[in-house]
Amino acid sequence: MTARTDKPHEIVERALELSRADGCVVIADEHSTANLRWAGNALTTNGV
Repeated sequence: MTARTDKPHEIVERALELSRADGCVVIADEHSTANLRWAGNALTTNGV
């Protein structure tokens, strides 16, 4: 894969276009995390 920031559905569509099989299944998994904490009586994040 490349270092581009393609969206998962774009990667899936491209993989399906490139497939030469009669039947092809492409599965994409995406995840993210954020650190939440209480500071000064308010909820803060890590900025992500």
